Amino acid sequence: MKNKKSSKLWFQQSYHNYLLAKKNFEIKGYDVSAFLCQQSVELLLKSVIIYTGKELDKSHYLDVLVKNIDLPEDLRKSIISLTIDYFFSRYPDVSDMVPYKQYTEEIVKEKIEIVEKVFDYFFKKNGDFQKWKKEISI
Repeated sequence: MKNKKSSKLWFQQSYHNYLLAKKNFEIKGYDVSAFLCQQSVELLLKSVIIYTGKELDKSHYLDVLVKNIDLPEDLRKSIISLTIDYFFSRYPDVSDMVPYKQYTEEIVKEKIEIVEKVFDYFFKKNGDFQKWKKEISI
């Protein structure tokens, strides 16, 4: 069964995270921006899953979440590429450098573009998402 109210809450936080990712990009907070890109897509996928009435898998792994959604293969691969940022952008022991030194403008610009493609895809599929977007600001 669909749960529009819950889906809307997940969507709102998702879109808010996207807006914050863009703000952090502007101030060169690239590691934070990368994390927020991952979070934005994760929450958007959860919103979609809830909206369609499917069972929500409580996971941070985007490859697990996309299994529940019919997506073009290229978009699916782009989404999955953001999974690493859940850990890599926050934990200094994941590599030999602290996260804020790993992320560059070019790297994060690509991540923001992926997020925008994902939102565009779902805006075309779901009028409610387009409507809910207008309610969010930072």
